[in-house]
Amino acid sequence: MDWHVTFRVFRYKQDGQPPGWQEFVLEVRPTDYVVDALERIWAEHDRSFIFRHACHHAACGACGVRINGHEHLACNTRIDTQVSDGGVVTVEPLQNLPVLSDLVVNPALFYERMELIPFIGLQPADPIIDERTGETGLASVPPHQFANCIECALCFSTCPARAVDSDFAGPAALAAMSQMLGASRRDGDPRSPLEQAGGRNALRWRIRAASESVFSCLLCQACEVCCPRDVHITEGVHSLRRFLLKEGW
Repeated sequence: MDWHVTFRVFRYKQDGQPPGWQEFVLEVRPTDYVVDALERIWAEHDRSFIFRHACHHAACGACGVRINGHEHLACNTRIDTQVSDGGVVTVEPLQNLPVLSDLVVNPALFYERMELIPFIGLQPADPIIDERTGETGLASVPPHQFANCIECALCFSTCPARAVDSDFAGPAALAAMSQMLGASRRDGDPRSPLEQAGGRNALRWRIRAASESVFSCLLCQACEVCCPRDVHITEGVHSLRRFLLKEGW
């Protein structure tokens, strides 16, 4: 049985008009996803309505928005998890990033913070051979590893530290640094890629540059609550703090 749901969406255009809200009443199935409703608003009601989407299966992170006050990917958020028949779903752009149009934000600040992290090519997992088929594949990656991050910026939006400190690196960047700190080479070298790249002093310099952000993190886990890939971000921050304290910072 279909539901009648009101979608209250944020509207903004760079035409001098003030931002505001617009409501659309849609007939939806409870098991539809929010992105389905956004597509219908564009297709059936207003072709000037702007939002991002791409993969439709939570792999690209393009459709990140705030739904009823919380960060979600619109493509994997079912309507019946947010509202009941006759209710209202509020959809607005991510926080802590400038709005370009309607639900679309400029992610440049997020990627600038990610670029602070000296990504050094991680070696792929050791190949494995299926004894039954003889096919070669890669060893599975534990689900908590930062490799699961899709850079959707949901954590950047929900982070209270970022909200009050424009210089804060952000949860994803700190998790990435932790991953680089702890990764080991396949040849058994116990040093992390950062250490291999330039010796101990290079590692110290890179971690020192982000030390203020490391200790500014509130460890509130708001980033982990909204993360669609279950990245253990605060665990990474703890590892960075232990490293810095051991180094006497």
